[in-house]
Amino acid sequence: GSPPPAPASVSLPGASFPEVALRPRDYALEKPAKVRGTAAGGPAAKVVRRTTPIGRFSHLTETAQNVSVPVAFVVLADPVAEPGATVLPEDIGPRSLLGSGADPLSLRRRQRPLLFDGGGMTAPELHALFGARGIYDRHWRMRSRLKHVAEEGGRGRDSGEKKQQEQEEVKEATERRKWDEKNFEVSADPDSQRIVDTLHPSNYRTDLCRIVESALSRPVDTAQGLWEATVSSGPLGSSGAMSKDQLVEVLGGAEGGTESVAIMRFHHVMCDGVSFGNILLELCDEAELIQEMIAKEIAKWKAKRSSKKMSFLARLLRRIRRAIFFLCASIAALLRHAFLVATTSNPFNHVLEDSSLPPGLRSVSWANSFTSVTEAKEVAKALCPGATLNDLFVSCVSAAVTKQLQWHDKQKQIESVTDKGYDAPPPSPQKFNIVVPVHLTGGILPHGSEIGNRIGAFVACVPRDVPSGDDGAPSSTKRLSSVRSSLAAVKTSPAPFVGHVLCRLLADYAPAPLASAVMARANAGAVAVVSNVRSSSPERVHWNGRVVASTVGFLPLPPGVPIGATVTSYAGNVTISLNADKRAVPDPDLFMRWVLEEYCILREEAQNQSKSRKLV
Repeated sequence: GSPPPAPASVSLPGASFPEVALRPRDYALEKPAKVRGTAAGGPAAKVVRRTTPIGRFSHLTETAQNVSVPVAFVVLADPVAEPGATVLPEDIGPRSLLGSGADPLSLRRRQRPLLFDGGGMTAPELHALFGARGIYDRHWRMRSRLKHVAEEGGRGRDSGEKKQQEQEEVKEATERRKWDEKNFEVSADPDSQRIVDTLHPSNYRTDLCRIVESALSRPVDTAQGLWEATVSSGPLGSSGAMSKDQLVEVLGGAEGGTESVAIMRFHHVMCDGVSFGNILLELCDEAELIQEMIAKEIAKWKAKRSSKKMSFLARLLRRIRRAIFFLCASIAALLRHAFLVATTSNPFNHVLEDSSLPPGLRSVSWANSFTSVTEAKEVAKALCPGATLNDLFVSCVSAAVTKQLQWHDKQKQIESVTDKGYDAPPPSPQKFNIVVPVHLTGGILPHGSEIGNRIGAFVACVPRDVPSGDDGAPSSTKRLSSVRSSLAAVKTSPAPFVGHVLCRLLADYAPAPLASAVMARANAGAVAVVSNVRSSSPERVHWNGRVVASTVGFLPLPPGVPIGATVTSYAGNVTISLNADKRAVPDPDLFMRWVLEEYCILREEAQNQSKSRKLV
């Protein structure tokens, strides 16, 4: 019964990290980050680095109603420790765990000490954790701001004039685009004010929804920094950030505990969602283990490619064939997209125009861990051979979009009855377009890779109403098959890469009004964006000893697209989130229920098919 070791104090030389007690880990913390550019006795040095073209494009094309600000919240659970919880021996590190034959993440999760202090994570602790993991040093964008051309006029004034004038200047500078979008100004020291403590959501789920909606609709002051975060703590399960099933699993028999909710948002000019997810992964206690797993998988893939020995002439002919295919396929992708832009319109346009709500308001919802990745893949393949998890949930979202359009049509019919002078809306088209973002490196960043924007996108045309087939196939199965065929025809083409290149060209050479106009039309009247982000962790991970119980991300809405859905996988489970224009989706929980109902229908159809095959 010896007491647990005292928490280690982390103080990074040369940086503004507070003296915060970090919990003991079963292997040593990474070496303190080296802070560059600080002269002895002088001010911290600042350097200028280039922004990525896609980052510049996101800043040029955002509007007051459609800010380019992704948002994510991470839930840290800290159940009450069981009596006699032990600390792993110091000599058990990541390499010895990997060589033990047991699953290292499972072993770590079972034996980690839970030192409950009732306070939860705080902003100074999270800031210190960023520094201790070396994130500020490895990713200089975390210490950057967008270089501001109109610097005179108040940012260097005395503190007596303060907030109101600064806010007016930020608003004016944003509206006039007095920025140097091509350059970041990098500070040597990280800004501790990027992370602040706040009150914990008290009303179950409702308060957190309002906070996320506000975070998605407010611009980030890129003259001060490219990202920001808030941290709050309260009784475990009180905010509604976790589902009840997750809460039972996390408690594991404990009677209570504390949860901490970290809400993070960043401007797309800094990086894309996959890159920011990589940053969150580097915060984990198991980061080294996971990076080793990723490195092994990449090494296997490279070994498989290099095992195919070919002569010089064969390699040359293969490259020529690929170049010809890429050129022809790129031209076909451009022509196809131009046809969609010219011939389709957004069926929500009349809804947005007739709504009494102001533009820019958001409605959000999410469903935590409602199914496993394994089950979702089995459902997709059972109903439609070759279908992927992405095809499955694009189909579910398209079904929910159809029901949302039907809901609006009914509302308009009611209004046309009560108001004789009211014109009924035009009939909705039988097909609509959905944008699917694609990460050009496969959604995984190897350790040491710099964060940035490596995304493209393509537009797929999917059916609105799908009747049951003559062969007796249910409508949901027919929809999945149709969606799968539509996506397969585009995602195997160079369309995402072509879109990426075009955005780079617009960011480098086009004026801001032209870039914004192209962005507004390039979505081809799409009704929704559906993004799929996979996690590199097969099991739950920890931040400084606390269990990461749930992660939920929300993508920003591009101009002209009223609905955005993000499908994420973490610890083998699937979570889906919704960010929508409030005029298009006034009840986000109802929309989410439609998505889940469609998934349940598909799951039941897959089970019925499996039973019928067994009987045969």
